[in-house]
Parts: sequence; C-alpha cells; structure tokens
Amino acid sequence: MDTTRTHTPPRTRSTPLTRSLYIGLALQILCIGIPLLDLLAFNTIESQVQAAYPDWSGDQVQLDTTAIAIGLAIITALGILAWAVALLVTRRGRFGRSTVTTMFIIGLCVAGSVIGMGGGAYERFAPLWISLTLFIVPLLPGLTALVAAWHPPTTRDRAVA
Repeated sequence: MDTTRTHTPPRTRSTPLTRSLYIGLALQILCIGIPLLDLLAFNTIESQVQAAYPDWSGDQVQLDTTAIAIGLAIITALGILAWAVALLVTRRGRFGRSTVTTMFIIGLCVAGSVIGMGGGAYERFAPLWISLTLFIVPLLPGLTALVAAWHPPTTRDRAVA
C-alpha cells in the first residue's frame, strides 16, 4: 500500500491589491488596441496628421499616422509590463507598497505627458480622445491599487478572501 501523499501548495488568496492589479493589467491589455483600432476604423490620427500638414502626400500622412499609432501602442505595452511587474512583486509579498507607488507615479507621468505632448505643427501628437482614454482607463484601477497597497486588509477582508 502506497502511503505517499502528493503535497499541493495552498492557493494564495486574492487580496484587494492583487485584484485591482489584475483588473488594471486586463484593462491595459485592452487599451493597446485603441490606437490600432483607430488605424483600422476611426482614422482620427490620420485626420489630425492631414490637418497639421495639409500639403503632405498620402504616403507621408500614412507613415506619420502609423508612427504615432505604433508609438502609442509601445507606450501602452510598457504599461502592461509595469502592471505585470507590480503584480509579480506584490504576489511574492515583498515591496508591494513601494512598487505599486513607484509604478503609479511613473505611469501617471508618462500618460500625462502623452496627453499634452506635441511638436512641429501638432498641438498634440495623439487625438485628445485617445490620449484621455489611455490615461483614464488604467488610472482607475491604479488608484484602487494604490489605496489597497497603503491600507492593510481588515479582518473582514481576510475572512472574505
């Protein structure tokens, strides 16, 4: 008779912090499609480029439009990396507060600069609706994660989780 038992590690319970980080990660992944969706359907970046440089050829407009959309997608991908790092560090149980706070401040600065960044004939590189969407959507779970990182779970939270 075999009496060996396989040991399965206990499941780590979800906390408000990890839940908000997962939600933020999921929303950030969805956000990466916004500039790409604009390329395929809405063409607001293209309209903005044409308005800024009316004497450009169609190829030049398309190149600049694609560069702006890819730049926004890369910045959003860096946000995905930040959410993943914060989640990994927090799930390991170390440096959660400092990591979440640092990532929140960096994300806030980067997203805020994308809203107002312009140059050349552009008032802003990205259309305002895209910039604000890429700023606000991850901001809400980011604020939730920040609050959860700085307020330890209560006894009720531990019982529910």
